[in-house]
Amino acid sequence: MNRATIALTVLATLALPAAAAAQAEPVAALDSEERAAAPSPAPSPPAGAEPDAGGSTREAAPSEAPGTADEAPRRERVGEPSTDPRGEPGTPEDDAPASSGQTDAAPPAAPIEEADATTTNATTTNATTPTAPDASEDLPPRRGTRLPRAVVDTEAERHPPAPDGEASAPWPDRIGPFQIGDDIARLRVSLFAQLQLRIDDREQAAGERTTDARVLVRRIRPILRGAFLDGRIQSTLHLEVAPGSMELIDLYVDGTILPELHLRAGQFKVPFTQYWQQSLVNLSTVDWPLTSRWFGGERQFGLMAHNQHRNPSGVQYALGLFAGENRRGAYARELPRLYGESHGNPSSLTDPRAPGDFHAEIIGRIGHFAADVHPETLYDVSGGGFRHGVALSAAWDSGPEHRRDWALRVAPEVLLKWEGLSFTAVGYLGLVETMDRSMAPGGIGFITELGWQVHRHVQIGVRYARVSLFDDLVDDAAAYAGSLEPTDPELHEDWASQYGDVGHLRARHELSLAVHVPIIGRSLSLASDVSWMRSERDDGDRDDVRVRVQLQLAF
Repeated sequence: MNRATIALTVLATLALPAAAAAQAEPVAALDSEERAAAPSPAPSPPAGAEPDAGGSTREAAPSEAPGTADEAPRRERVGEPSTDPRGEPGTPEDDAPASSGQTDAAPPAAPIEEADATTTNATTTNATTPTAPDASEDLPPRRGTRLPRAVVDTEAERHPPAPDGEASAPWPDRIGPFQIGDDIARLRVSLFAQLQLRIDDREQAAGERTTDARVLVRRIRPILRGAFLDGRIQSTLHLEVAPGSMELIDLYVDGTILPELHLRAGQFKVPFTQYWQQSLVNLSTVDWPLTSRWFGGERQFGLMAHNQHRNPSGVQYALGLFAGENRRGAYARELPRLYGESHGNPSSLTDPRAPGDFHAEIIGRIGHFAADVHPETLYDVSGGGFRHGVALSAAWDSGPEHRRDWALRVAPEVLLKWEGLSFTAVGYLGLVETMDRSMAPGGIGFITELGWQVHRHVQIGVRYARVSLFDDLVDDAAAYAGSLEPTDPELHEDWASQYGDVGHLRARHELSLAVHVPIIGRSLSLASDVSWMRSERDDGDRDDVRVRVQLQLAF
């Protein structure tokens, strides 16, 4: 072999590895880029540790050991869609495997602890295996594989949810709340306002009819609610500032002594019937029924023990000691009117009245409610199977003021709900103390309501209310008015204008059909009702018709 042949052989031997290295350089470069883009493989967790959401490990607390009760809630989240911190719906949670939506190439989902360990290994393997970008771009990730955040975001942007899909942002069901502070101390600001169109067609004594149409600023109520010590102490200031009716509604403090023992002190709703505890915002018709003007509720000064909750279930109670004076003129006002007198408005901010003489009144309620019956509203908003609630309320006044106070009130009630339909009924019995200081039956009443949650934005309600007065009460009112009749003819006209109608009323009826359109829940809603009302009188019955349309804002 000559020297030229030896030289060529050596050059070829040296050139082959270099060519092979040059040919493999794109793959090596790709491999290097993949390693840089992928997370570093995590070391195997030690015994008793589990990976957290970022892939690191921490020691497992005894309560978090596999097989404990804490394991089940975490497993339920595997594969469920959640909301990305940036607000993108449909992206998987960081501590859950990304779901591909396919089942032909993936094993069943593992528990969350196992899925996290599998995710770490799978991510490392994918990062070290060269894959052509055009081949894997549209392949769904394997179940049990956690993608880097950049990949997850790309998947969410590539396959956004349909506008009408389940992942689209839901229509809001409330406005607010608006509050400042934290869990230790916070202040919430609320507002309740109603603008109402009202048309009344009334029958007069001579059979003639009059019609009146008005647009009213029905209510404007700012409310301040404070919470302190992680909500253990709460306070409420509730005002009415509508033109012509500025008054104090509520002013009280409520403290949690035990989970099932709360104490409330101040001016607030008496616990007479669960029906009266619902908010004005949630009524089945535009306003309260006529029974609330006869038998209560009202606001009083008092101290009350209770375990009332927003959505009570099980046994619920409330028992309070009150001053015995109705502090508002809007409700529980018809008994004084039956005697030809006005209760007035002791809580008026323009013409306030000092509290009257204290006469202790004990008012209590006890009831039992099935889970998710939601007695705070008549309508079955949440739906579901058959649910029920029952309650019994009583109020005893130790020194009732004649013409103004019931000596004893009793009210049983029942609430039924099933698959969007609801029914409630409340009965009332009231006893009075007459002019000769004897106890006598005063009146009975009841309300029945039917509700139908037709649609999220449509509710239909029907309500019938009746109050019947016993002869003992009517005769006592007539005797009282007669005792005030003047002998001077010049004064008789003034007497007749105030007391001339006393002793004629026997019963009242109210039948209403209502339609609610919750635009943003009850925070912004349009309500309307039409009502037929009859007054049974010994000098002839009278029928009235009322139409109301009301726009309501509450937050």
